[in-house]
Amino acid sequence: HTHERQYRAYGPEPAQNRQSKVQIRYRDGTIALLSYAYLMEVICTSHQFVSLIYTNCVITLEGRHLTVLVELLQDDKIRWLQCFNAARFDEAAEGESVITQITRQSMRDFLAGEEQ
Repeated sequence: HTHERQYRAYGPEPAQNRQSKVQIRYRDGTIALLSYAYLMEVICTSHQFVSLIYTNCVITLEGRHLTVLVELLQDDKIRWLQCFNAARFDEAAEGESVITQITRQSMRDFLAGEEQ
């Protein structure tokens, strides 16, 4: 791996073919695989928030310059999404996509939060 400390919010740049799953790399090193087949909706309320609504859970990405992810997700072109961790990566360049937090909620918890 060259540029081991170079941060990228997603990869590869972008995938040539459709991916069947997206890998979620959390800040703590946890990795989850989620199938595009169960991705029901993507909601982008601003360049700082993108929510991936799956049949069983909701993955919320927080950061900056995340709007670019929407079109790539629409075409199943993202193989992995990665949370920034200052201990592992150098600061991303100005204008680059950065995911500062990834949270996962069960669908039940997400819907309960919507009602409040």
